[in-house]
Amino acid sequence: MNHERRRYFRIEDSVQLKLLPVDEASLETRIQQFHNQPPARLGLHEIDMRRRQQAEKDLERISQQHPEIGRYLESMQRQLDQLVELGCARTDDVVDPSPVAVNLSAQGIALLSQSCLEPGAMIELHLRLRPAEGGIVILARVVRCRADAKAANVYRVALDFEHILEADRQRVARHVFDQQRLALVQGTAGDVAR
Repeated sequence: MNHERRRYFRIEDSVQLKLLPVDEASLETRIQQFHNQPPARLGLHEIDMRRRQQAEKDLERISQQHPEIGRYLESMQRQLDQLVELGCARTDDVVDPSPVAVNLSAQGIALLSQSCLEPGAMIELHLRLRPAEGGIVILARVVRCRADAKAANVYRVALDFEHILEADRQRVARHVFDQQRLALVQGTAGDVAR
């Protein structure tokens, strides 16, 4: 995380999540499983990535020639993604459906936790972006865990997204960008952190 600490913009956000420690004995196996058999998606948008990548190239060409049509098609694709996510989301993958306040970027996440997590430990993170964004499974490394000065038995935890599918990293980056743009439009840009 030190090399890429500020490579991505950060925002204060509200997400649904679940943290599952990955024990040291099964760490290598879990990492191999993650890369060889990506985690079960919480939506259908990953089914045929090749077609989707080609469609994105086509959309880019259309956007260059006809910006208005490109913006419309991009908006339709996002709406379709959201509908797919709503129809296919598995809510049992999110322990607490209540939103959790976090500081989020495409490289990592910071949050308050009831559990003290050992720096260096690997965590399987199930993350659901809001509104209506699908779930993402990430293997994240604990880079920092400190007791919160304001509350007893609460810890400030920072996680680095060490193993994340590139498509999921792009989804997080797009979400951060969209939230920043929304804050600017609503005049709350001071609420968005870099």
